[in-house]
Amino acid sequence: MRLSCLILTKNNGKTLDYAMRSIFPYANEIVLLDSGSDDNTLDIAKKYTNKILYHEFDGNFGNQKNYGMKYCTGDWIFILDADELVGKNFYRCFYYLNSSYRSIALPRCHIIDIQNEKQLITPTHYYDWQTRFIRNDGKAFYAGNPVHHALQGNKPRLHCCEANIFHLDFLINDYKARKKKVEYYDSIADAGFPTMYLPENYPYHTISLMELPEDNILRDLKANLAFNRYELNDSVLITSREKVKWILRQFVSRVRGTVGV
Repeated sequence: MRLSCLILTKNNGKTLDYAMRSIFPYANEIVLLDSGSDDNTLDIAKKYTNKILYHEFDGNFGNQKNYGMKYCTGDWIFILDADELVGKNFYRCFYYLNSSYRSIALPRCHIIDIQNEKQLITPTHYYDWQTRFIRNDGKAFYAGNPVHHALQGNKPRLHCCEANIFHLDFLINDYKARKKKVEYYDSIADAGFPTMYLPENYPYHTISLMELPEDNILRDLKANLAFNRYELNDSVLITSREKVKWILRQFVSRVRGTVGV
């Protein structure tokens, strides 16, 4: 079962190496679709793939992904943002690629403090389900809102809690930068989503990561002193609740993946 990984980029030099290092051991090919980087993004990409494409960004992220998917040759496509990475449990997802599902969604962890291995826990931030495994048969495509687009033609879909996606947005973007992103998304699609990008404006808690990146990547993440750190708000009750939920969801994922329901 061959896996293609599609990554969209533009000036992602701060995070791309973490993303590509994390997926490189698992993907049979990495397709990187750039829209005009003028930093070191392409130099980083060349260390991991020779399949580097250019396509002008028209303001619609779904259109960009549709274009990139046409160049993926694997049986499955995995979509990874340039400011994300996968962790130690990613290999478990391959168990489901021979199932009857046409797509698989993974929860995304929004890291808020890498030194203490903490993530945000709010109704918006966890479980932030992301449909990223797509059966590559030409039937699935993105449509709708140009920012928070929806995948079509991808059912049945499995919500799989065997592994997580890690999001580095909060580590590299301070409040001012994220507010600017909200304003930009609002300007093109009325899709700023402030509860996602500006959690400081709302009540939030933090919990330990349910999974960790690979040891060598985690070491390098912790060595990056440029990353932002935020106030933590841990709760023993919430942490215990989420650990139980995570274990139960893994069990349900395995049952559904085996039975095909």
